[in-house]
Amino acid sequence: MCLIDFGLAKFREDMRQSAVGTPLYRDPQVESKGWTNASDLYSVAVVLYESLTGQLPFVYEDGIPKKSVPRPLPVDEEAACGSALLACLRRASGLDGERYPSASAFLNALKDAAITPEPPATYEGTGVNLEWVQQLRGLYRNSATGNADNRGLDSAFAKDTYVLTLLDRSLLPDIVGGKRQLVFLTGNPGDGKTAFLEKVRDELKRAGAVSITEDRYGWTLDLAARRYEAIYDASESREERSSEDILSESFAPFREVENRS
Repeated sequence: MCLIDFGLAKFREDMRQSAVGTPLYRDPQVESKGWTNASDLYSVAVVLYESLTGQLPFVYEDGIPKKSVPRPLPVDEEAACGSALLACLRRASGLDGERYPSASAFLNALKDAAITPEPPATYEGTGVNLEWVQQLRGLYRNSATGNADNRGLDSAFAKDTYVLTLLDRSLLPDIVGGKRQLVFLTGNPGDGKTAFLEKVRDELKRAGAVSITEDRYGWTLDLAARRYEAIYDASESREERSSEDILSESFAPFREVENRS
């Protein structure tokens, strides 16, 4: 099913100054000159520009559109969308010189812009360090550049960008204080489960805990006659041991308590 709003309305001479229309996409000249065919071309240009770039062609700050101020795009996005095509849409929206005199002129300009080859990008001045961009690209699963930072706090970047949540403010103190006997963390890869467990480990060490074991599978610490054990992935086997064996061993103390009770 396809739903279309045709915006059908009967024209009245006394409604030429009407404020009808979606404000962000309405021709700003309507307020001074009234509705014209050029007003429709303006709206088309703004919609096409936003469809192509995901952004409005003009500055929009604090809920206020500044339709006479162009909104610049990063160099790489400008090249990816096509500078000739963007220039055409900016002109049609009144941001790059005189507007097109008719719909046919706008259409012809669009056709020419669509087949205009993009010149090779050139960069002047000093180089830009984009290491943080590469680090950002490695934060999600199946990243083309690798996702080393997808598991825990393996880098300074991951540590610096860690965001505290209710887990850190409420659950973590309870764990360190011995108020929790067993905690299960569930979620998708990259949700931050391992990072949180590493935060717990660090907090235990700050409280004086002694490390018993620590590897890529998890850790075991002793603090005040209490043993803390973390398993990073309960479904992952370890060398010759299955995940079921590992979990059974970890749950053994709880079974002993249950049997005694």
